[in-house]
Amino acid sequence: MFYGGKIMGNEVLTEATQNVETPQLTLGQWLIQARQAKGLSAQDVALRTNRSVAQISELEADNLSSFGAHVLLRGMVRQYTKVVGADESQALRLIPKEFQATRELDELGFKDNQAMASKNVRMSTPWMSRIGMILLTILVLALLAYWVFGARMFKGKDVVQKMTTANQIQIANPPAPTNTAPAVVTPNPETTAASSVSVPPVTEQTPAPAATDATLGLKFKDVVWVEVKDAKGTVLISGLQPANSEQNLKGELPLSVKIGDANKVEMIWKGQPYDLLSATKGRGTVAKIERLE
Repeated sequence: MFYGGKIMGNEVLTEATQNVETPQLTLGQWLIQARQAKGLSAQDVALRTNRSVAQISELEADNLSSFGAHVLLRGMVRQYTKVVGADESQALRLIPKEFQATRELDELGFKDNQAMASKNVRMSTPWMSRIGMILLTILVLALLAYWVFGARMFKGKDVVQKMTTANQIQIANPPAPTNTAPAVVTPNPETTAASSVSVPPVTEQTPAPAATDATLGLKFKDVVWVEVKDAKGTVLISGLQPANSEQNLKGELPLSVKIGDANKVEMIWKGQPYDLLSATKGRGTVAKIERLE
């Protein structure tokens, strides 16, 4: 129709009202994009998931039948997503229906192994805490009983043994009496002149006690380690001695002498040279004298 020189008609306007759906990515393609976004290679993912490179390649190529059990496939997808930092639930939704969880598990009320593990944890946690509290209570009671009854058991007992008079008795041999009586002289009748001479009394002389100490002389040709102790265990000298030095030691006998290198020391004992090489006895140059007296 024409109205006022204008064409008036039904104008058909075509609008792009259809929703253009982008092609949905497969599981393998989605995992590849997540891995590349993380900057990782297939070898990196295989190393971090403790899987072989062939398994990672088959997963990215959507060759899912090679994994056999569905539980293994889901577990591997979870490991992959954790390594690349992707959404685990979204990755599990991309698994084809024929590779979803087995119906046997669904009929039992468990969707996957993760649900089973979380349920077991919730069931076992209260029992573990109760058992721990019971064991702790038993331990505290046992310690308390030991402290109470142990204190009563040992109360009043003198653990220090007292010295009795019998234990302190020491029997010593008394010294033999010294004969100090004067000798009796019988006069000779033939020598009357000699008979008038008085004879002084003769007394027995006791031997002088042996010396309990003596001088030990040491001359060091080089730096040598030396240790000397007396009978009481007192250390007369110990440590490295400088070269071309001398030491004159005196202590209660017997002495204990240790010399690191007998070839570098000259020893004088009681004014006489001492053969240190005879004191080595298979110890190389180390001289050791246990009792020097």
